[in-house]
Amino acid sequence: MNAEHPLFKQVIILVNPWSTHIAAARQRIAQLQTVCKDCLVYILEIQNDPRHSTTELLDVYKHALGPETLLCVAGGDGTVNAVVQYLMAETSPKKAAHTVVLPLWGGNANDLAHMLNGPAYLTSGKELLRKGKVVPIHPLKCELTNPDGKMEQYSASAYVGFGVSAMTAKRLNTLIHRNSAWHKYPGGRFIREFMIGAETFAKISTFHIREDGHDRAIYERIFINGSRIGKVQALPLKLTDKAFFNVTVQGRKTKLLALGNYLREVFRRPTAELTTGATFVCLDHAWGQADGETFAVVPGTQVRVYRSEQPFYALSTKLVPRRRKS
Repeated sequence: MNAEHPLFKQVIILVNPWSTHIAAARQRIAQLQTVCKDCLVYILEIQNDPRHSTTELLDVYKHALGPETLLCVAGGDGTVNAVVQYLMAETSPKKAAHTVVLPLWGGNANDLAHMLNGPAYLTSGKELLRKGKVVPIHPLKCELTNPDGKMEQYSASAYVGFGVSAMTAKRLNTLIHRNSAWHKYPGGRFIREFMIGAETFAKISTFHIREDGHDRAIYERIFINGSRIGKVQALPLKLTDKAFFNVTVQGRKTKLLALGNYLREVFRRPTAELTTGATFVCLDHAWGQADGETFAVVPGTQVRVYRSEQPFYALSTKLVPRRRKS
């Protein structure tokens, strides 16, 4: 058992070698290996498609999952999302949901990592284990029921979006963006991402939803769990709060006005609705995203977004822990 954090007997470190900032993440892995020298440490490196490979790797080591295991993720929000989906899946061992997750800022936005433990440069591996507390995080659940009655379900620790955010995420996940020359310059990545978002908004058309018996044309609907989205810490909400924000950008405005309202809503103090759930029907083809991982939505799909009753657990130096259920 580790002297720095007596809760953990073993540490699993999942590494996505294609993730942004992976070199810095490997330095943090070396720190953790030194601090956790009394623990049994497994290092699992993703070899192919991150989502499928994550499931396959964790399946092999499912015997080691549980409340006495710290599962570190050296990858971005998408890799962390795949881990959370696995831990909370009905097909996973029951004790897997009590595994403690620690994102290591290995990706691009790293929204969950920042909400849990602040900027990477301010926190060492030793401090994470010495000061970190185990907190329950209730992720968003997104259920899609298509016209044939088939249901798909996604979990998201930070946000679920439809429209502009999903199309932007789809473009940011391409190799063309990942290998952009902009990333070589200070601030280049942020500028490039802002340009892609603005360009996507300029080109995208509205799609229609039906909600409470009324049809609406919108550019974007996004549900935000916690205080941070797209690298910006702007929202007056914590991951441990019992509600989340529902931000909708309607299509009755000009695109320039709609873009301005969207940025005001998301990156300042929003006047958006604080909610515990929403249901609507997507009348047109659209794209959705859960923590930046995109999916297609066919016309006639009923969408339900709500806060999961089942939490996953994370190590945090920023959030106040609540009593864990056994």
